[in-house]
Amino acid sequence: MNQLNIITPLTLVDQSSRLMADMTMTIKPGQFVEVNATGKVAKVGATSVPAVMCRTGISGNTYEGHDTKAGRITVIESYGVRSIVSTDVIEGTVAGKDFLSVVTGDASKSGKIKKAVAGEFAVAMCVAVNGSEYEIKTISPYKFA
Repeated sequence: MNQLNIITPLTLVDQSSRLMADMTMTIKPGQFVEVNATGKVAKVGATSVPAVMCRTGISGNTYEGHDTKAGRITVIESYGVRSIVSTDVIEGTVAGKDFLSVVTGDASKSGKIKKAVAGEFAVAMCVAVNGSEYEIKTISPYKFA
């Protein structure tokens, strides 16, 4: 279903169009990426602290399609941004009030979010679940205990 619906007014959201570190990288809106030392977005690594949510990906939207063809992805860099994501970006079972971390170590699931466990960096919180839609809120990354 691959859906991202940003609830927070976009005038309050810090967005940035960043170069992709790897042109073969595939990422879906709502998944998380890291910003590397050169300012480019990359898949989340096992030891990195992901800080941004992907707003655009490979899609049929004309503007977004040109963006990714130019090697760029728009990311949300604000904390406190509420959005609704589909099950495409969720891994495992997530409930309302769960803190969320980013899946790492499995290339096919990298960037998806899951329920955080001790020792992982939480990057969002699940506010509510409605069927196959999850309302999440981005937070400043911190080590979940």
